[in-house]
Amino acid sequence: LIPGDFDGDGKSDVASRDSDESNWVVWISQGVTDGDLSFTKTESSLGYAITSAIPRVAADFSGNGKTDVLALIGSEFETWLSVAEAEAEGEAVPFRNVPANAEQFSGSFPINTLIGDFNGDGMADYAGFDASGTGWVFQLAGLATTRYVDDDYCSTCRNDEHTWGRDAFDAIQLAVNAAWFADTILIAAGVYSNATVHAGQDDLSLHGSDADAVFIDGNGGTAITLLPDDERSTTYPNIEGVSISNLTIRNAATAIEVNYGGRTSAIPVSGDEHNVQISNVLFYQDIASSTAITALSSAVWIHDNTLVSNAPGVTLIHSTPGALTKNYMFLQD
Repeated sequence: LIPGDFDGDGKSDVASRDSDESNWVVWISQGVTDGDLSFTKTESSLGYAITSAIPRVAADFSGNGKTDVLALIGSEFETWLSVAEAEAEGEAVPFRNVPANAEQFSGSFPINTLIGDFNGDGMADYAGFDASGTGWVFQLAGLATTRYVDDDYCSTCRNDEHTWGRDAFDAIQLAVNAAWFADTILIAAGVYSNATVHAGQDDLSLHGSDADAVFIDGNGGTAITLLPDDERSTTYPNIEGVSISNLTIRNAATAIEVNYGGRTSAIPVSGDEHNVQISNVLFYQDIASSTAITALSSAVWIHDNTLVSNAPGVTLIHSTPGALTKNYMFLQD
């Protein structure tokens, strides 16, 4: 049984299933009439994988006034967001399954877990013990969204009707700093500076509008860094699912540096969504002895890219196994 207001009408409902082999149903409260409390049984798309043995919590993680479900499936969290309206008799209660940015730090879920709206934005947040078990780590709720970067945007501009500082930025790094897990950053034509994707920003997408019009200038250093080595920890041992596409990198000693990218606890395979993906990138290596891609203990899917060398000693991939026995590089086209 999972209690909650799944249709957002202010009355508590109940989600239930007869067994782990049956589908979930939601009993929608109709309130009290003539002294009787009545419920209407409705079909539901709540996750079939949420069995009686699966730890879960229920709260309004999306801020729409309806109860959602956060569950730990295997070693990963998943969220089922209730998108139902106040229900008429016989209608279904739909749920939308989305990635969750919750991390299993230490302790037990949900016993060593706090759920509450800690920043007052109307969305339930998640807190758990840190990796050492001596303090708390808070993760604020946020649904994956699209953020826009254009070097013509400014604090007083219309910004294509986007909101400055929230989903409109004039620099890639500013958008990355504001990004949540699984956000998409769309980059308009222009020239931009270096950017670093930080620990915990799994499944982030950096997507240029046109590889011939979006330029990242490395200024003689590293143009894009994924998970700086000093940010790696027991809590964030790697970075997964980041994709970089549709842009040109120039004037960089290292165009893209990937540290502990992909799910390296198992043997990766080509096309795995957990791999770091680099596609349709034009590497314009105009510095002597420069490198297009440096990988440390990573699984990277590299496809449909172009390398232009205008200097001596240029390297396409520099691979350093580090803690692993090898890197996994999947080259295609």
